[in-house]
Amino acid sequence: MTFQLRLDIAASSATVFDFVADFTTMPRWYSAVQRVDRIDGTSGLGTRYEVHRHLPGGPARNEVEITSYES
Repeated sequence: MTFQLRLDIAASSATVFDFVADFTTMPRWYSAVQRVDRIDGTSGLGTRYEVHRHLPGGPARNEVEITSYES
């Protein structure tokens, strides 16, 4: 699954990439996300997270794994 979002931010692309690539910051920029729990790994490739969201249809929980980075 691929997410894409486009907006102007007064920061370098490297700073923005580092922020968004860190799944633990997701509740700060994605309003549906209530919390993110790291399941396994050290935040790099192969790290797995459990993402808890509040959606119009009710709560949702997804397990995601970092498999690659593309900037």
